[in-house]
Amino acid sequence: MVVAPVQRVYSAVKFALDKNNSDSQSFLRDYASALGVGVLDLISPKRSAEMVYLRTGAYVVLRKRFALSYPQIGRLFHKNHATIIHSLNAHSAELKLEDLLNGSVDVSSSNESRGNSNGSGSAHIRYDTENYA
Repeated sequence: MVVAPVQRVYSAVKFALDKNNSDSQSFLRDYASALGVGVLDLISPKRSAEMVYLRTGAYVVLRKRFALSYPQIGRLFHKNHATIIHSLNAHSAELKLEDLLNGSVDVSSSNESRGNSNGSGSAHIRYDTENYA
């Protein structure tokens, strides 16, 4: 598991959510700013592990907090909706942002508490893919 990007995502999501953004565009600007990258970097086709984690953090919040559909998130990032679903299924469990969105995680807590119970870091959350429109 990539630890540094996970901590960055936690901190950036917390920062952006603390600003009480009312729309997804404002959230993305604040999120990118907190990460020290531009919005264009987030939506770029870069596929480095770090950028994948940073994007996935945004996907989780856009899906859960702003109730955007997979195609809507895909349009924001110039990606197919299936790419969004795959990223959420593959990486969101490691980020555990659902806990942060519910206010039950302390961003400064240790990294050891972020893995799954067997320590492999391979836990996955399956998102509903039947009603993605």
